[in-house]
Amino acid sequence: GNYSRLHFGRNQATLYRSLSSLEERLPSSLFLRANRGQIINVANIVNLVPWFSQTLKATLKTGDEIELSRRASLVFRETMGL
Repeated sequence: GNYSRLHFGRNQATLYRSLSSLEERLPSSLFLRANRGQIINVANIVNLVPWFSQTLKATLKTGDEIELSRRASLVFRETMGL
């Protein structure tokens, strides 16, 4: 729908804004649109491994694993010089 759930630490909040509108307001140097449904803070990535079809899988400090889309994987590789 037209709402987004934010996770910060052990807390979470729901905002009645689309993920696209949040993405526009967040600095691209700190946040990455990982896929159609998630934006992640790159400072929270503790491990990154190659995944299927030229994609990447990120493990966050919380232990959550996020699969980056092909587009996000390409952008991340170019930005980080990988």
